[in-house]
Amino acid sequence: MLFRHACIQKITHAFTDVGFVYLVNHGIPRSRVHSARETAKNFFNAPESKKSRFTRKGAAADGSGSSNNGWVRLGSESLNPERPGDYKECFNITTEDDMGWPDELVTEFSTEFTSFYQSCSRVASVLLQMMALGLKQDVEEFSKMHSFNKEIKNATTLRCLYYPPITEKLGLAEGQVRCGEHTDYGSITLLFQDSVGGLEVCSRDGQFVPATPIEDSIIVNVGDLMQRWTADKLVSTKHRVLIPPNELTQSTSRMSMAFFVHPDDECVIRCTDGSEKYPAVTSWQYLQDRFNATY
Repeated sequence: MLFRHACIQKITHAFTDVGFVYLVNHGIPRSRVHSARETAKNFFNAPESKKSRFTRKGAAADGSGSSNNGWVRLGSESLNPERPGDYKECFNITTEDDMGWPDELVTEFSTEFTSFYQSCSRVASVLLQMMALGLKQDVEEFSKMHSFNKEIKNATTLRCLYYPPITEKLGLAEGQVRCGEHTDYGSITLLFQDSVGGLEVCSRDGQFVPATPIEDSIIVNVGDLMQRWTADKLVSTKHRVLIPPNELTQSTSRMSMAFFVHPDDECVIRCTDGSEKYPAVTSWQYLQDRFNATY
């Protein structure tokens, strides 16, 4: 009990100060993380003509026929709209029924990532409970609004991100980076880095500092909706992935996997302290507004 209390205090302090924390002893085996990463790598190594069959459909204005599942090609999204498209490609996985699994390209892709999604959701649920306790709320204040299943519409997304080597063939546009400066949209994010690194987090004084990979850890950060939900008690912090400064690192690909946690679509988000600092908004509407600014 004392250990759990100490963890809650440390997590709450980190999320109210910098918005980021390293999580160790989280219960997801190293072998499972490695297997998921290798499965994703096999997909990204496939020819573009084959990957394109699984392209993300995007969101319709009224939500009908929309889908966040699927492949996002190199340079097609800008997390910082003031920069050219990010030098990365992605594959998004949600609980939507129309998931177009690329099992024909990568054997057992769907099995691998269904299992990994479930592992991430269990860790996220525990974290959401600890965050609620740290803010003196009911233990289920946040977790009860995150279902992580197909029965209730929810935008939580497991995203595999691939940053290809920078070569003369794939030249950079002026100002282009691997992932532009941004904050995440939802409740919290679980990030699994590889050993290459490159993530930078903005400190309170406005300086970007490296979030150096720690073996077997998960980096967890607060999203914009959670900051709004807690009336700014927890902070959502800008982060980015720049182009490496030396040629050796530039010629090395980078991979990460991010589990973006969102409340159920129809949940109405109100400030937990009753302050009404921000107007109430549904989780779905908030996310659509953010997508429209990104794609």
